[in-house]
Amino acid sequence: MKQILYVSIIVFFVTNCNNKVKEDAFTHGDVNFERPVLITKSENIYPDSLKRDSIKGKVLVHCIVDTLGHVRSAIIFKTTDRRLNSAALETVKHYVFSPGKQNDKLIECKMAVSIKFE
Repeated sequence: MKQILYVSIIVFFVTNCNNKVKEDAFTHGDVNFERPVLITKSENIYPDSLKRDSIKGKVLVHCIVDTLGHVRSAIIFKTTDRRLNSAALETVKHYVFSPGKQNDKLIECKMAVSIKFE
């Protein structure tokens, strides 16, 4: 069976406003927001030993995307198997996003990234 790493990006919230973001771009009053969008994914990091042992699961990683679109920091928020945590962190740290914007100004954003190992 082919081993696949599924990744879905979910915006958690914009740091400067602490409002939950559910769309790519939205307006709240006179404030316009654009969430970061994934531009470049690294190669899937799924250690051979975990593949060989058929270790599967899902890891939710919270990360901060800086104004250049790079993941500045990442932590595990929730996991189904701790053995997948380091692979999930390593994968997310190599992602590149378009930066988030607030009123056309680049901002740092907190993101939630869900990674599914199958």
